[in-house]
Amino acid sequence: MTPLLFFPCVFHLWTAMDGPAHIGVELPCRRSLPAGSCVLVFMDEQPIHLGGPSPGRLCPPRRVVRAVKTLLREHRRTMRERARQLAARDPAAAQALWDRTKAWMADVRTRHLAPHRMRVPLTDRFKAFAIPEVVRLQLLRQIFDQRRPGDPAVQLCLVVPVAPCLRLLDKVAVYLHAPSPLRQPRCTGDWWAVPEHHVQVGLVGAHVAVLVV
Repeated sequence: MTPLLFFPCVFHLWTAMDGPAHIGVELPCRRSLPAGSCVLVFMDEQPIHLGGPSPGRLCPPRRVVRAVKTLLREHRRTMRERARQLAARDPAAAQALWDRTKAWMADVRTRHLAPHRMRVPLTDRFKAFAIPEVVRLQLLRQIFDQRRPGDPAVQLCLVVPVAPCLRLLDKVAVYLHAPSPLRQPRCTGDWWAVPEHHVQVGLVGAHVAVLVV
């Protein structure tokens, strides 16, 4: 059985127990990545999979929300004490310090906190794509130079339409995520960063092409 015929059989057996693996790309852009983004998977230069965007976040939302709220509480406590000490000799400066503190805290809540989840950062945008688990495993073997004799070569190409705010293509980062059980689907946190020398980025017409080999 050829690798291309064997591949779907393995994929269906795997997804009977778990969901798909995921690959994610982080771009330096203030706007959400367009819905027209996609991932192309090649095995020995033959296309075997085409997938669109999938829900996923780079950080575990609730864990980060708790961390941000803790930071705000500690910062509020520290600045209140500084303002109290400053008020004894300069009440106006103390009030200005406290006003700046409240404005900063309000800005953090507006930008980063939302009910039960973390807002996407305003400077970098992240998009996840579902891929077969056998592809993720084979890609890891290639990255760690553990390919077995006869193993096919896997290449993944993430294609994202260019946005006006996109900048610094050398700052693009790619991540891999292992499958989660179908009964508890999740795609947040626990991302593994693909080494930079395995990621190539370039402009192809009106699209950014991110090649992972």
